[in-house]
Amino acid sequence: MLQSGATEKIRPGKFEQANRGTILLDEISELSMDLQVKLLRVLQERSFYRLGGTKEISVDVKVIASTNQELEKLVEDGKFREDLFYRLNVARIYLPPLRDRGADTMLLAKAFVKEFNKKFNKSIKGFTPDAIEIINNYQWKGNIRELRNVIERIILLESDDMITRESLSFLKTSTGQAGAPVKVAAELSEGQHYLQIAGNGVSMGNVVRDLIIQTLNITNGNQIKAAKLLGISRAKLRYRIEQLGINITGKSIS
Repeated sequence: MLQSGATEKIRPGKFEQANRGTILLDEISELSMDLQVKLLRVLQERSFYRLGGTKEISVDVKVIASTNQELEKLVEDGKFREDLFYRLNVARIYLPPLRDRGADTMLLAKAFVKEFNKKFNKSIKGFTPDAIEIINNYQWKGNIRELRNVIERIILLESDDMITRESLSFLKTSTGQAGAPVKVAAELSEGQHYLQIAGNGVSMGNVVRDLIIQTLNITNGNQIKAAKLLGISRAKLRYRIEQLGINITGKSIS
């Protein structure tokens, strides 16, 4: 038999722990309708009762909710409460998928290398140009989680001090192995170009990046000549090089 007041000693829940702070509700679209009702009540009243408790607990919490679903469509389909949607939809931040983030992909990859070097007591120094090209052009359907898992797997198994094309050979694309070369025309007439993309699409940033890299390879890294070939100013080319994270070291361009 429970003693009086025993249920009040239950360990505090997430909202109570987040009092005067911020709580992240990940994948909010996965909440059942019953939980949506309970969440809405907490957000409206800023208070709740512990399970089995008799004392009302007030909280002051900032709420961040994330989802990869279109909540408006779920509301239309009756799978997400409209009142809860409007309660949460005060300010919206759209985060583009990793495949559209350009140079951010390598920044994250390098951060994960540092993280897993420490975890597995490894000393991987970085990526070869071929590996960088593969990472920047891969579609990353699983976004940052997929990238993190890939880097963790490589750091765990890699015996060399650099991540190479071979390290990423387990990644598959619509054309086969990651980094598989695309067949291009041997000769192009003046003003012609050749473009081939995967069936599931490609980001505009990666297309522009590849165009600039190819042009710089033609000019052996000469940015003035490359800008002239592309029909843009040198200042705009330099801006794109920095924006897209293109590395120019001597004759090596990646």
